Amino acid sequence: MDLGNKVLARQFLGAFNIRERPMRFTAVQEPSGTWAVFDQIFDLPAELAGRSLIGLTRDEADRLAASAKQEISRWRPTSGSAGASSRG
Repeated sequence: MDLGNKVLARQFLGAFNIRERPMRFTAVQEPSGTWAVFDQIFDLPAELAGRSLIGLTRDEADRLAASAKQEISRWRPTSGSAGASSRG
């Protein structure tokens, strides 16, 4: 498994632990003055379609971070749904 796939696998598995860190994705200013979307669970720049989200404008970083937060929240387990059974 190459490094990119390992990072994606860690991000996928980490998505199930987001209750502990509700602000997983955040826009941060880089030392160069550009912006990035940072994944606070893995302490790495976030990726989208194989591209690291670095070297962005502030508006791009804010928009992409908000979009990532919204997408992750769709996968957040709701209380009472874990272990639910369909037996009657």
